[in-house]
Amino acid sequence: MSSVHSALLFYCESRWLSRGKFLQRVYELKEEITIFLEEENRLEAENFRNDLSAMKLSYLVDTFEKLNNLNLQLQEANTHMLDTSDKVNAFCRKLELWSRKLTQRNLTVFANVDDCTKTYKAEEEHVKVVCVTTENQLAMLAKNFKKYFLVDDKMIASYE
Repeated sequence: MSSVHSALLFYCESRWLSRGKFLQRVYELKEEITIFLEEENRLEAENFRNDLSAMKLSYLVDTFEKLNNLNLQLQEANTHMLDTSDKVNAFCRKLELWSRKLTQRNLTVFANVDDCTKTYKAEEEHVKVVCVTTENQLAMLAKNFKKYFLVDDKMIASYE
C-alpha cells in the first residue's frame, strides 16, 4: 500500500486527535480501511466503496477542518473580544457564501468533496444530494453560531 500512514490507530489510542484530524486520517486511509474490512468480510466495506458515502465523509472532513481553523484563530494569544467577534462574524459570512456556491453546484470551497466527486466519477444525483444536505447543514450551523455567539445580522450586513 502507498499510504503515508503505517498504522490505523484505534479510537482509544487516538484520543489526542481532534475529531477533524481523526476524520482526516480516516479519509486518507479509506482505501486501506476498505481492504481491511473486505478481508474481515464486514458489510461496512460497502460504505467506503460507495461514492455517496465517500462524499459525505469528505464533506465532514472539510467542515471540521474549517471549524478547527476557526477554533485555532479564536484561541490565539493576545486576542480580545472584538477580534473574536469579527472572526465569528466572518465565519458566519463564509457559511452563507459556501451555501450560495453549493446552490450553484460549485464544490471548490470543499476541496475534499470536489476531489472525491472527480475520483469516484460521482453520479449527478449523488452530487445533488450532497449539495442539498450540505446546504441544509451549513444553514443549521450558521443558525447555531448566531444563537450561541449572539451574532447580530445587522453587524454582518454592515460589512457589505
